[in-house]
Amino acid sequence: MKPTLLLDFDGTLSDPVLLFEQYTDFLTNDFATTHGGDTGTWNTLVRTMLWDLSQDFADYFYTNPFADYHAYMKSQYTHSTQIVCEHIGVPLPSDPVRFARDTQIRALQHCNAFYEDVADTLNLLHQQGYTMVMASGQESEFLKAALEGAGVAHIPQGWFGPDLINCAKESTRYFERIFASLQIDPHTAIVIDDLAPATQWAEALGAKAIQAQLANSQPKDESAPHRPLLTHWRDVPQLLETVTQSMRSL
Repeated sequence: MKPTLLLDFDGTLSDPVLLFEQYTDFLTNDFATTHGGDTGTWNTLVRTMLWDLSQDFADYFYTNPFADYHAYMKSQYTHSTQIVCEHIGVPLPSDPVRFARDTQIRALQHCNAFYEDVADTLNLLHQQGYTMVMASGQESEFLKAALEGAGVAHIPQGWFGPDLINCAKESTRYFERIFASLQIDPHTAIVIDDLAPATQWAEALGAKAIQAQLANSQPKDESAPHRPLLTHWRDVPQLLETVTQSMRSL
């Protein structure tokens, strides 16, 4: 039986720097077309807003890794809508969270920053019978929209998404809740992720891990020199065969 694959998004499937540029450009043009105003002004507002929100998120969950994820994200979405509405000079919509989510989805569906050969490789693995689920720090709606933009939303069979387990991707608890939700033994899973701590959390629970090392991925984990590295997606089928063989030998 083939192992279940848990796939990260940013720095593993998708180049986060390229996606940021595509996402920012779409929002800039969308806001300018819908609400009027100068694209340069909108671009500055969008970039500043996204940067500030991402930094606040990182700082908050670094010091509060087990905080209520849903409550925090509700406040973030509301705040982002408030920034846009104040710039336009209109009151908040009746559901500011939904407004922000729908805007995000629309933008992501028009983006595709996948690394070379990712889509073809995911389709091949799907044909070979691998079960793949997303295991990202991004929310499930974000992931579905982003994979729609890349044309592979039909492949994952799970969308984790901290929102589905009410737990930020900041500790072993994140993977514990995913494995519990999937009702699988961690020893039957392979995690593919560029973030060194994430690979360590997965391995601590008994899963195997492959660290992605692609453009704008997180730094290599020098403490684990024997952990397999993903440097090109065309090599993933063979990497998985090698890791699977090591799992069978245990």
